Amino acid sequence: MVCVATMVLFMTVNMKENSMQKDNGIVYKDAIHHPPHYTSGSIEVIDQMVAIWGAEKVATYCEINAFKYRMRAGLKGSAVEDIEKAKWYSTKREQLLKTK
Repeated sequence: MVCVATMVLFMTVNMKENSMQKDNGIVYKDAIHHPPHYTSGSIEVIDQMVAIWGAEKVATYCEINAFKYRMRAGLKGSAVEDIEKAKWYSTKREQLLKTK
């Protein structure tokens, strides 16, 4: 189990200026795949969550988040962006369950 304080310190010390990330060889800089507020450290928040709580719990989190984005699509902002986020969380859930 990774110590949360160690992860926060690691993240703070290793801040990135550029939020561009590669995902299967494709570079994204957007609010769907790698939002800047989740990629400012050397490890993405979702990856930190897996390191701390494990793939199964984070897969459940992804399932719940996908549901949330589908239910509120268009009520807070762009419906298209909300649906894309829901798809991202569903895909991430599938990936996490395959690595279990």
